[in-house]
Amino acid sequence: MTGPEPIRLEAVRHQYGDTVALAGIDLTVRQGECIALIGPNGAGKTTLLSIISGVVYATSGQVNVLGHRMPRERRLVQPFVGYARQDPALYPVLTVRENLDFFGRLHGFSARQSSRVQNNLIRALDLGLVLNRRAAVLSGGERRRVNLAISLMGQPRLILMDEATAGADVTSRTRILELTAELAAEGRTVVYSTHYLEELRHFPDRVVVIVRGTKALDGSLYDFEKAASVATVEFTYRDDSEREWQLAISGDSAADVISRQLQSGTQDGRLVNIRLVDSTLDAAYTELVRG
Repeated sequence: MTGPEPIRLEAVRHQYGDTVALAGIDLTVRQGECIALIGPNGAGKTTLLSIISGVVYATSGQVNVLGHRMPRERRLVQPFVGYARQDPALYPVLTVRENLDFFGRLHGFSARQSSRVQNNLIRALDLGLVLNRRAAVLSGGERRRVNLAISLMGQPRLILMDEATAGADVTSRTRILELTAELAAEGRTVVYSTHYLEELRHFPDRVVVIVRGTKALDGSLYDFEKAASVATVEFTYRDDSEREWQLAISGDSAADVISRQLQSGTQDGRLVNIRLVDSTLDAAYTELVRG
């Protein structure tokens, strides 16, 4: 897919009364990128996603989505944007199948088209056993999976996910993350917010940290980890009798720790694995949020 950048925001600001939700955000997302959006509650993540989707209008600044100026050309953009909101957009009295049918009709699909798209999503998100259940009785994880399926019914070019795995069980989280990775691999543009830092190790091209309505960081996972004052790396060694042991070493950065350890050559065994300890993500996040 080619064309204009899916998202280009310039000095975007949004204010609710006296509360400044966004204080001048610049953000460009290229075609096919997968962006992880993180930050504390109230940082402005949901507001940002809502502005991109056209649900909320920016107080000031320029918002261009899929080559169109928002909100002026909102109707030209919305058919190509899938927005999985934090609060699942399901009709509680309808079954899962009826919900999918309804949103398929909203996209103008014929019954045959709708059935084809639904079957792919049902398989990808493991919804076969809940199709005849009313949405009102679904578990939290099931509701998250159905909500994502609904947001993808229009086969969108741009996918926005607001805490799509929040409160979901392990199985549901795994399904959602696997499908998100597949969408990104297909070249779809994905922006998703999350509070689960371990999800950053799955697939995002960039990590954007929002703190108090401003960007605290916009870069790679490596850039994000460098924000931590201390990095911890776990080295696994194995001796001739196949006995393994781990050695955790901390330092100013993961690169420095690895370099020093490889140069030291002090272990009586061969190095078989190097792993960044997850606390590195927690430390980086804490540093950025504290400012």
